[in-house]
Amino acid sequence: MEIVSSSLFVFYCGVTSIALIAVLNLLLPDRMDRIREKLDNHLLRSFLLGLAAVVLLVGLGLLSVYLVYLPTAHAKDANGNFVGVTSPFPFFLELILILIALTLVVIATLGVSAAANSISQRIGGTGSAFHSLSLGALLLTLACLAPYLGWFVLAPFILCSGFGATLQVVFARRPAAGTHAE
Repeated sequence: MEIVSSSLFVFYCGVTSIALIAVLNLLLPDRMDRIREKLDNHLLRSFLLGLAAVVLLVGLGLLSVYLVYLPTAHAKDANGNFVGVTSPFPFFLELILILIALTLVVIATLGVSAAANSISQRIGGTGSAFHSLSLGALLLTLACLAPYLGWFVLAPFILCSGFGATLQVVFARRPAAGTHAE
């Protein structure tokens, strides 16, 4: 029974991922096109930037979690049992960490959506833009679900590349007002 529920969960996650990718590309077409262009033209730079950002953010996240739970780890009563610390500081730090994590998930999701957009552009004339986008999202999702190579090579590569490309677009220098970009 557990195998059936796990299989249904993976199927559900795949279907909802495809829907999320399609909706993001339909709601934010200009942003997705800019991120896709970064992926298509500067894939290595996007990957390296995304990898560095992910390593830095995971390290900072682990340090932050350690600092949040440090007071409770050292709070013991006379019998050596852990006791709860009632300081409000860890709650606010946890809230900030959750907000930062959600922001990072949104940035990574935008990057993965742009990667699916790039795949759909390469597929080309398979009907409507929505059809080719859905097919690109399906191919990307299925490829990332492939055992071992998809899990440990393709999915991290797509996540890091998309994360880096999205960071490049979000933090791009914009020309000053009155000047023209060449």
